[in-house]
Amino acid sequence: MPKYRFKDGFELTFYTLNASSASPKKHSTQDAIIALIRENPAISRAQMTEKLGLSLRSIDYQFCSLRLPSFSPLNIAL
Repeated sequence: MPKYRFKDGFELTFYTLNASSASPKKHSTQDAIIALIRENPAISRAQMTEKLGLSLRSIDYQFCSLRLPSFSPLNIAL
């Protein structure tokens, strides 16, 4: 972690986040959504909210965050 000290007593420290620990919940939620879809390809978003304990808006956000180029109802097995 780089620190810079200046002559007038000012100190500047840069902190970095480890990318793997920045959002572990997000990835586990996405994994849970994918698992639910694999288990039941016809599952609705409302059913996902019940099973995962998330709001509909959270489910929508997670869907938008998923970047799966081959994601389609016919190719769900990944």
